[in-house]
Amino acid sequence: ELESAGRHLPKAEPGQTLLDVGCGNGIFLEFARRAGWQAQGIDFDAEAVACCTRKGLNVKVGGIDALCDQAECFDWITLSHVIEHVHDPVAVLRACHRLLKPGGGLWIETPNLDALGHHDFGPNWHALDSPRHLILFTRSGLIETLLATGFRGIADTSFRPLYRDLASKSQAIAEGRDPYQVPAPRMPSLRSLIADWRGRQNPSLREFVSLTARKPA
Repeated sequence: ELESAGRHLPKAEPGQTLLDVGCGNGIFLEFARRAGWQAQGIDFDAEAVACCTRKGLNVKVGGIDALCDQAECFDWITLSHVIEHVHDPVAVLRACHRLLKPGGGLWIETPNLDALGHHDFGPNWHALDSPRHLILFTRSGLIETLLATGFRGIADTSFRPLYRDLASKSQAIAEGRDPYQVPAPRMPSLRSLIADWRGRQNPSLREFVSLTARKPA
């Protein structure tokens, strides 16, 4: 869980820089700063940016195009559940590629359209989150898009058992209940144990696609 919270980043070397796209209230930026990164963020939500500023974080209002005058200035860029909210994911990934230093890394996570939860719950799958989610990827689709935008060295991050929590929220949606008012299940069902086993064996079936990639040196 700690590795996941740290977005699978390597240990920061002195002076290394990080950009969090869609940084929200800055919880991850604070984590990254404590870990030794020179971290900054961008977010469309002015209130979230104001919250970050009060914490002393370096954050701008806007999307990645707010940094259109910069290039090759970050060692790592992270996008946590951001790419599904944008109208042009290819443009965002190209911008990330431009902003990374040669050899720099990208961490990205997004719902997986091929997830077992989507197979089981169909239109009630919680991660569809329509209309807020505009474009969803499969694992193979996201890998192809990363390759097309210049990234190489693409790798899956470590497995996390997410099916149980998403399934409980999806079931609530199917029954017309508020998924955010559903307590987390205390014990995994047989189905969730099977789903976790299959997801551990096959990253293409996991609830989220979670990848790292590199800009060639």
